[in-house]
Amino acid sequence: MAQAGDAQERVWTVPNLLSLTRIALIPFFCAAYWRGHTVLAVCLVALSALTDVADGRIARRFGAVTRVGKALDPAADKLTLVALAVCLAMGGAQLWPLVAVLVVKEGIMAALCAVYLRRGGRLHSARWFGKVTTALLYGTLLTVMLFPRIPGAVVSTMQAVACGCVLACGVLYVRAYRSA
Repeated sequence: MAQAGDAQERVWTVPNLLSLTRIALIPFFCAAYWRGHTVLAVCLVALSALTDVADGRIARRFGAVTRVGKALDPAADKLTLVALAVCLAMGGAQLWPLVAVLVVKEGIMAALCAVYLRRGGRLHSARWFGKVTTALLYGTLLTVMLFPRIPGAVVSTMQAVACGCVLACGVLYVRAYRSA
């Protein structure tokens, strides 16, 4: 049986492969969306979300939490969500403010994380507020994708809530890493 230190060093684990699968699905759901195959695009995003849930559960259940996975899993989330938001915004949904908030927040978080790691900090698993924000973003973006004729006021309200959650999440992560 592998030691805990060995588990942290492994790269080719089932959870990490699931995270890589999520990244690999991005061009496929983008292409499906752009070709007008909305149901297929939604199914691919749903598959991506399911692999997100599965990779975390498998990693914890079977002791396969790795340093690579702690970086790869959130990166796959961010890439998926930004790609989905950009596709929708380019397709006419008024989501550019959400795209901007996501890109700026994630850029700042990446820079702060790099500084934190350089100073000897360790990567931590996602916090509850990050998971809630991710779920809210998936819900918002999939709703906009599934219902393209949703009234603009509804989209604006959903976007405002999502932006507020993304910003609050960023503040909570900065506080969490500052105290660590």
